[in-house]
Amino acid sequence: MKHLLQITFLLLSIVPATAIALNFEVDGIYYVTNGNQATVSAKNSNAEPYAGDLIIPETVTYGNVTYTVTAIGASAFAYCNELNSVTIPNTVTSIGKYAFNSLVRLKSVNLPNSIKHIGENAFVSCMSMAIIDNALPDSIVSVGEGAFHNCQTVQFSYIPSTLVSIAQDAFSGCSSVTNLTVASDNPKYDSRDNCHAIIETASNTLITGFIDTTIPTSVTAIGNYAFSTLKKRTSIDIPNSVTSIGFEAFYACEHLTSIVIPNSVTSMGNMAFSMCINLTSVTISNSLKEISYYAFDGCDDLTDVIIPNSIIAIHGYAFRRCLKLASITIPSSVSTIDDNAFRDCYALDNVYSMIPDPSAINMGNSVFARLTTNYEGRVLHVPSGSSAAYQSDPKWSDYFGIIAEPSPIPGDVDGSGTLSINDVTLMIDMLLGGGESPEFADFNADGVFSIKDVTDLIDLLLSSSGN
Repeated sequence: MKHLLQITFLLLSIVPATAIALNFEVDGIYYVTNGNQATVSAKNSNAEPYAGDLIIPETVTYGNVTYTVTAIGASAFAYCNELNSVTIPNTVTSIGKYAFNSLVRLKSVNLPNSIKHIGENAFVSCMSMAIIDNALPDSIVSVGEGAFHNCQTVQFSYIPSTLVSIAQDAFSGCSSVTNLTVASDNPKYDSRDNCHAIIETASNTLITGFIDTTIPTSVTAIGNYAFSTLKKRTSIDIPNSVTSIGFEAFYACEHLTSIVIPNSVTSMGNMAFSMCINLTSVTISNSLKEISYYAFDGCDDLTDVIIPNSIIAIHGYAFRRCLKLASITIPSSVSTIDDNAFRDCYALDNVYSMIPDPSAINMGNSVFARLTTNYEGRVLHVPSGSSAAYQSDPKWSDYFGIIAEPSPIPGDVDGSGTLSINDVTLMIDMLLGGGESPEFADFNADGVFSIKDVTDLIDLLLSSSGN
């Protein structure tokens, strides 16, 4: 045993100190080593969090060994809410995920030209932060998902040719970025037609838009999160070259008031327009077959929307919490309405269902539910002859005080919805037959069904054809 311990001690004595990963603190900054390099790390839970104006050195010496500081580690400064500024040395090549997560008081940080990689959510929700010199480093190669999400005061105007990997959501909600251009020799991205956006060249996908972006007519897809949380954006024109709109593409564009989804669009991601709280009017593409999950959830002011006859499915929570939506028409093309599709639409007092047989569709739970259980006065308008079927289906009837079939048009005895010579013929047959006639056969509303109703209808038809 003694011999084994001696060998172990001998081996440790000849291993360089730099080969052993160390965790240490120098001048209030914590590090972890890897060879002769050091990464800035999070403080111990018992230590005071980083605060004030922090300057990270290029090198740090510990135990008579000098290490080069080359990285800022994952969550190194996360939630250090008293940090005011951070100076990063030009030896740092990477910033780890969540490194500066939610530093609401952080005012400034420099990004030296040594940095190649910025990790996932590295600066997420640093809402008051500015980048020194308002520029991304010329050395940058990749920016991770959500890296600058909701950095409302960050400004930069140039994507260098070195930046060839921009993850989704990387710059979403950067409301102060304007006049953006992409280097003309960037092999992956472009900002064609002076559009002030980042477009993936090969796929013609707009991956990030900004406050002054216009969508070029060569763009075929709007990517996930492309305009998400651009709170200052008031309008957007989607050209008819676009065929798809991604997940949360326009999420929480709080000042967007109207949107036209052109008929070229055939697919729309979940939550595409969710939380656009000032959106009042939506025109939906008649090429869409589905309204996605949470598509317009939380659009408080939405009052004007028509669901086109192309739609076969309205997915869960699609129109939840559209607080001012007073009426909606569900076309007969719809075969599926998922759970909570129109939940908590408190002004929704008139629903027009064009579906002749409610049992023929896949109806979810609580589709029209709202917090109050008083549905008195709320009207479900259904096709002629279908009220009994709707009344017997609790997934419909539980949420409406009245289920009403359309009032017949006086004189429309064939039930076609229009007045025609066929109604004249049927009325004559009724008179000649002597049987019971429907109330709406009394065309002139004098209380009696007679030959005068027939002649008055003929007069109307002749005068209409003369015009």
